[in-house]
Parts: sequence; structure tokens; C-alpha cells
Amino acid sequence: MESKFTFLPEFYKNLKSLPQGRQKQIIKKIADIANIKDQSIFRHVKPLAIAIERATHRLRVGDYRIFLRVAGNHFEVQNIVQRKDAYK
Repeated sequence: MESKFTFLPEFYKNLKSLPQGRQKQIIKKIADIANIKDQSIFRHVKPLAIAIERATHRLRVGDYRIFLRVAGNHFEVQNIVQRKDAYK
């Protein structure tokens, strides 16, 4: 299964507002996930119990949550939120 990742402008905006070290950690995690070519990708990308806006899944990176919309093998990275604010 070849996965395709796209990124919304809101994701880039929030990424740039984070400290440099955290940005690198997030980019590395997404790159690692993008290299997974089978269904084991879903060990990292978890479904949300209730959709938040258009997001259907989440990826945990330290104290941050990356919200994604997953449709088949297309992963749309939508936003980065600190864990304490993620589910409000």
C-alpha cells in the first residue's frame, strides 16, 4: 500500500510557530510514518473516537497531536495541537 501525504497550510503555520527542536521531531516522525508501506502504519496513526472538525485520525509526537484526515491510502495532515488543548 503506497501512502500519499498532503499538508494543509494551517499545519505549516503551526509548525513554524514551534521551537526548532520540536519542528525537527515532528518532521522526522512524519517522514518515518510515510516510509511505512503496509497496514502497520495504523499502529502509529490512531483513529479518533469522535471526528474533530474534518480530522479522523491522530498521530502522537511528544506533547503534541497531529490531526489527519485519512481516506484509503491518502493522509491529509491538517493541524498540530498541544496535547492539553487537543481534545477541548
